[in-house]
Amino acid sequence: MKLNYILSILLLVLIHLSCTRDTVDPIDIECDPEGTSQTRYLTNIQPIINTSCANVGCHDGTNMSDEVSDYRTYEGMLPELENGSIFTEVFELFTMPVPGTQANNNFSIEDKELLQCWIENGFPK
Repeated sequence: MKLNYILSILLLVLIHLSCTRDTVDPIDIECDPEGTSQTRYLTNIQPIINTSCANVGCHDGTNMSDEVSDYRTYEGMLPELENGSIFTEVFELFTMPVPGTQANNNFSIEDKELLQCWIENGFPK
């Protein structure tokens, strides 16, 4: 009985020690100011936002929480663009679009690059 207890404890310790915390490096994208200067919210960014952010139950204006902004318009996104929270959640914390959702699956590498460069260039309307 005592041997089983000791083996159980050793097994738990080994399992605990074998677990690691995964970390993800921030995305490092080189933005070409000349190439992205024509990127505008209405022509390039709004379709990405509509597909990956402003969809049912997320940033579509139906969530009445003070913590969830309405991304259906540029003006709805502007406060979170200005305070940097969109950049932080998408490119540093990787919490948006929510991992494992269809919205996240729709958010391509090209979309990420375009969005990041647009934000870095001052998010022109």
